[in-house]
Amino acid sequence: MAGNAVGGLTFTSPAGTAITNFMLERQLNYNSPAVETRQKPFALYQLGGVVFAGAGYYNNTIRQRLHAQKSWYGYPSNPANVARGKVTRANFPALAAYKDDSRTLLIRAGCYGATACQIGPGGRVFHVVYGAQITVNDFRRRRRSPSRRPGCCRAAAATGPTP
Repeated sequence: MAGNAVGGLTFTSPAGTAITNFMLERQLNYNSPAVETRQKPFALYQLGGVVFAGAGYYNNTIRQRLHAQKSWYGYPSNPANVARGKVTRANFPALAAYKDDSRTLLIRAGCYGATACQIGPGGRVFHVVYGAQITVNDFRRRRRSPSRRPGCCRAAAATGPTP
């Protein structure tokens, strides 16, 4: 795979909205034996500009930060197996300061940096989402219902004798 190549799945909320929570039913099996002159690939999860979990060869500062939070699996780029299960935003310390201001949730795999990468013999990156629920908040100003014309829809006053 060429350097800086990335592929994945992106959830994008409509303009004027933001993702406020998510539930992913996911599984990650990462195993990439070394190949001479090639880097190992990465697999990661990202909300807006915040990478909150992953595995493989990626930016060292991000890997170290997430390793301290137990969210960089197989640190630094060793085999990792995350069993199929459900997770939410609350499961990831890296998202504790998230301000409900992003429209994208990304599940990605690729090559970090300019050097080409390759999955070594017998290896694989099994990066699967079985299901997802994305909670989106619409921050746009709500429209008021159309105003009624005067006298349009009011009940008429009763006149005459009452029975």
